[in-house]
Order: sequence, then structure tokens, then C-alpha cells
Amino acid sequence: SLSITYLALQQPTKAEQQYVMMAKKRYYPEPVLNYARDLLRSAVTNAIVITNGDVDTYSTLCVQQAESLRRDVSVVCLSTLGNPRIVKCLRDSLHYPISLSDYDLENSLTQYWRNNSAQPRDVVLRNMIGNAVAENRPVYFAFPFSFDDLKEYAANLTLEGLLFRYTPGMASAAADYSRIEANLQGKCDIKDIDSQIAWKADLSPMTNDPNAFYRIYASLCRIIANHYLEIQQKGKAVSYFEKALDIYDAIGDKSMIVETIDIWLKKSPGDSNAERLRARYVT
Repeated sequence: SLSITYLALQQPTKAEQQYVMMAKKRYYPEPVLNYARDLLRSAVTNAIVITNGDVDTYSTLCVQQAESLRRDVSVVCLSTLGNPRIVKCLRDSLHYPISLSDYDLENSLTQYWRNNSAQPRDVVLRNMIGNAVAENRPVYFAFPFSFDDLKEYAANLTLEGLLFRYTPGMASAAADYSRIEANLQGKCDIKDIDSQIAWKADLSPMTNDPNAFYRIYASLCRIIANHYLEIQQKGKAVSYFEKALDIYDAIGDKSMIVETIDIWLKKSPGDSNAERLRARYVT
């Protein structure tokens, strides 16, 4: 992306102009933009959101700049934290809570290549998170995220929907089900789903399948459904299982319909609702 080049050149204003231009040219299809909007709205005030790749990063920056949506939230892609030039721009021009000196940034890169030490992005991430906590700024990681990238922080993260929230020390729970449920309200309207949508951009594997974003919402519905099943609130469990199945059906993902119902029946053998929905969606 040209915006990355502008950040490396210490020209954040031109980078922001690129995001606006991408939005005006309708570079991203609506499912991706809706995901970006929901992601931003899920964060609390003045948060830092660490994203996973091209699509969740640039689509979020597009709606943030073009629509002036949640400009209080600082969005950064994990991979860009390994580029000292970009980090300098984040630190000096965009005022991200990074306190590493120019020498520290260059040295972390040198040490990585010479001694196979910590990746530069991880050095910057630790520094940024530590400073954010000291400033009482909330920190989130976008969902989903590679486990390998997050294993250092696994004990600190609580899933709240489209975001994992970082807690210093240790998180009290792996998931905040009430927050997940609240963040799902009004999200992912299946009337907007078009399983035939073709998106030719190729920034990452997800770009070839915008329906991947709907699968994220469906997976969250499944998480809530399984939670309600475990605490014996069957009616609510059925409602969320049905929401997940509606999404999979709308995007034509029969394999996930089968998997969802199979998992449901393993947890609740002979469940008449699961069998009823199997008959509706599978046979």
C-alpha cells in the first residue's frame, strides 16, 4: 500500500489521504467495511487496536479517516511494528505510546539478524503496551489473531467480540460473554450478504473471500451459544446457534453448518432443536 510508504517517509497526512481515496474508490466491498466499523465501535475511548493483516488494518483506517469514525482509536498493524521508519512516524508524528529511541529501534533489528534475538516488532509491541498501560490506555488485539503471534499475551487476553482486550498481570477470564453478546447486537445483518460477491483485490488471502468476515460473526455466535449451553440456558443457546447457521446458510457454507450441528449434538446428544435445524439446513 502506498500509505505504508508515506508512513515510512514520515508523511502521515499523505497516508491518511490515501485511506480516504481508497474509500472513495470503493476499494473494499461493504462486508469488509461493515466489519471495520464494528471493530472500531467495539473499542472503548482512546484505545489502541493492534490488527492482524492488510484487510482488517486498511479497511479500518479507511472508514476511520473517510467517515471520521472513532478517530480517538489508534490502529496499528502488528507487522508494521518491525519497520523502524514506520515506528518512528507512529512515535513522533502520530504520538503512539512508544518510547524506544532511534538507536533502540535500529539495534533491535541488528540484534535480530545477528543473534536471532526477539523480533523487532515484538520489542516495539512490548514497549508500546507497557507505555499504554502506564497511561491508562486500553489495548486490544483484533479477532481472529494467529495464536503464535499472541502466545506471549495469552494469559492477558479476554475475548470481547471482534477484539481481545489486554489486561496487565492476568485476565480474569478468557472470554467476557456479556461483552461479546453486547458487541454482536445489531451486527452482521444477513440481508446484506451476497455470497456471489467477487473482490479482485489481492492484499491478503482474506481478500479473495469477503465471506470470511461473516464467518467471524458466526464463530462469535457459536461461542455465545456454547456458553449458554454450558450454563443450561437452552433457549438462548438455540437462538445463537440458529444465528450462526443462518449466516453459514446465507454464504453457502454447508461444511460449517454440518460442523456446528455436530459439535452441538456432541455437547447435547439427541437435542431436538439441533435435529430440527439439521433437517432445515442440511437435508
